[in-house]
Amino acid sequence: MGDCALHCYFTNTVIACRIIRVHRPPSFIRYEPAVFFAWTFPDGKPEAFHVSARAAGLPARSFRLDTAYRNGIFPTDILIPQAGAHALPVEYRGDETVTRDIAREVLKIEAEAIARMAERIGPEIEKAEEIIANTRGRVIVSGIGKSGIIGRKIASTLSSIGIPAFFIHPVEGAHGDIGTIMRDDSAVIISKSGSTDELNSMLNHLKRLGVPIIAMTGNPSSNLAGISDVVLDISVSREACPFNIVPTASTTVTLALGDALAMSLLHRKGLTAEDFAALHPGGTIGSKLTYRVRDLMTSDERLPLADIDAPMGKVIEVMSKYQLGIAVITEGDTLSGVITDGDLRRLLQWAPRPLEITAREAMAHTGRGGEPRSGVITIEEDAFAAVAVNLMEKHIVTALVVADGAGVPIGLIRWIDLSLAGVV
Repeated sequence: MGDCALHCYFTNTVIACRIIRVHRPPSFIRYEPAVFFAWTFPDGKPEAFHVSARAAGLPARSFRLDTAYRNGIFPTDILIPQAGAHALPVEYRGDETVTRDIAREVLKIEAEAIARMAERIGPEIEKAEEIIANTRGRVIVSGIGKSGIIGRKIASTLSSIGIPAFFIHPVEGAHGDIGTIMRDDSAVIISKSGSTDELNSMLNHLKRLGVPIIAMTGNPSSNLAGISDVVLDISVSREACPFNIVPTASTTVTLALGDALAMSLLHRKGLTAEDFAALHPGGTIGSKLTYRVRDLMTSDERLPLADIDAPMGKVIEVMSKYQLGIAVITEGDTLSGVITDGDLRRLLQWAPRPLEITAREAMAHTGRGGEPRSGVITIEEDAFAAVAVNLMEKHIVTALVVADGAGVPIGLIRWIDLSLAGVV
């Protein structure tokens, strides 16, 4: 079978290892299925710690780390993390899913990175906003790798609030796509290091055209920062990755800063819900801001109206006829209240002869807790469907009466109507 050894990754407090199998000669090394272990060392010393080979399905042997090293079977390709690497104080065993402790630690690291960025926000964000707000052309966003993915989202967000923006991949740009860039444009260039070679062709073209550049970089002393008009610092003290390598906290901070810039521009533009609806007609968001109450309400001859002095037997007939679970009670032409299926159940609990009393009497006792029913909640027909959703959630009801300016009921909108339209 050959000797067993440990392939370890060191940080100042943790060693994460996986068992490998070393065959003779040493050039034949076959990795076992990924079996990871990690230990924390409170005193910083990995003394007297063992790895059980049984956990990896190997013979029941243990290896002291120092013994394995002395025997010469410790791999030479040890990965030393970058300075400042932070190891998650969590144990990995076998191929179990990431534990809740890891998830909490990652979220904590990324939340702290955003909080620190919020504290250091300065006048540079105002300068970046000014450049974009005064752009007569389009906003060009570019970046490579993870920065590029975040850049696509930033460009999409800007477009959704009415600021023409699109993403150009720097490699595609170097092969002709920079031809879409015009002198009236502005650019947002994202690079954690600020020295990404693939960006050089695009940067040279932007400078040649005199396009203002907003740099989002974690290295304010980089070449990118030096040639930019505004520098937004996206540096982080550490990534959530144990080896401080995988972009995690830095990409989260970049995304959050892009959102902050976009929302600042939204307020500056005075974008209304109607404007946003016109720019985003699809999906649930579009439905909430495109549909108005009049588009979804029940009205005219389908409206379950009953007079306030009608006996409850008559009110129940109306409710049964229209099957909407509610009766709209009027006095003359004016809205007086509503009686729902739930009100009927409460009515049966206190009224000896519930069918003989009037709707007026019933509404005096059908509120929650046997109290008089509170004032009916109404909405205007021109209101957005999203407003109806908010009112229903706030007051814990499933229907709203649509009334005109004189208090005359003209319709009824229900939660089910909103749901069928895709608003909720």
